[in-house]
Amino acid sequence: MQRHGATCNGLKKRVGDLGFGKVCDPRVSGKVEYPLPTLLTALLAAMVTQARSLRMVEQRTEQMARKQGQWMNVQGRIADNTFGKVLPRLAIGDLMACLHRLVKAEHRRRNLEATRLPWGAVAIDGKNVATLHWPDMLRLLKLKPETTTFEQGTALFAEQYPQTQVCTPKSGTPYALVRVHTVTLISSEAAVCVHQRSTLGHTNEIGSMPEMLDELKAAYGRSKLFSLVTTDARNTSCGVAGKMVEQGLEYFAQIKSVHGEIHAEALAC
Repeated sequence: MQRHGATCNGLKKRVGDLGFGKVCDPRVSGKVEYPLPTLLTALLAAMVTQARSLRMVEQRTEQMARKQGQWMNVQGRIADNTFGKVLPRLAIGDLMACLHRLVKAEHRRRNLEATRLPWGAVAIDGKNVATLHWPDMLRLLKLKPETTTFEQGTALFAEQYPQTQVCTPKSGTPYALVRVHTVTLISSEAAVCVHQRSTLGHTNEIGSMPEMLDELKAAYGRSKLFSLVTTDARNTSCGVAGKMVEQGLEYFAQIKSVHGEIHAEALAC
């Protein structure tokens, strides 16, 4: 992306592209001290300046107010627990829509043109973003370990947090994985993330691919941002390949023989 994207004016322009005002605020209006767009703008500015914790975000807001005065409605220090209370309650769909608006705006500015490849291409990869161990699971459920069995705890956790994959090993305590599909634009100099979707607990990465591809088409189908999709072996199947063809996409998929039935199914295509 162009260098001016990191300046105050460039950041202000991109905050406008994000459309934070369209994100639903879950808080009671009469008890709101800082509007949600202001909080999200402050968080974004802090992330751009490499703040790696909410405590550092709090420090950044104080620094911004001291050096810039009132900038993008950030008038002073915003406590870290203010962010900590509201962020988990925001709808993922609203935040993804912000990302889609920004990516398409940058695409219209020609900042995401294919320079590394002759055509627009994205890479889809599954990533584990968090591992919740048994004590973490009980803490979230507000249960005590001495009165909760593994069967009870895992069943309740899977019900309340369907976006996690609950694992019960033969030896040791249960744990839960938070996995996502990340879609990265690999054809431009700026290898930006253009979409992300949780891998739901009742299925795996391959099982989540059809709905993820539908979301990609809904977000970028008319933008011509990309025409090629690459996947690794964990996301390769005959059904997934067929889905891409139905959507008019080219694909480059990896196949590994160690995946057994997946390998045989892909070869049959």
